[in-house]
Amino acid sequence: MVFGIYSDDELRAYVRTGEPYDKAGGYAIQETFGRYIDRIAGDRDNVIGFPMNRVLPYLERDRRRDERG
Repeated sequence: MVFGIYSDDELRAYVRTGEPYDKAGGYAIQETFGRYIDRIAGDRDNVIGFPMNRVLPYLERDRRRDERG
């Protein structure tokens, strides 16, 4: 994550929303604090939650193995 510049007042206002209190890192890119994120270095799905594009090949492999018996 590469964050932009934000003021102390903006940070205080964000904390007053209550959003940071139920986030592992104190923010969610898809919510209010997202406006302060300049760019994501890496997989966006990994930042938001579950990296499905990385897991799907393993699930498909196991499904094919199960089908073969």
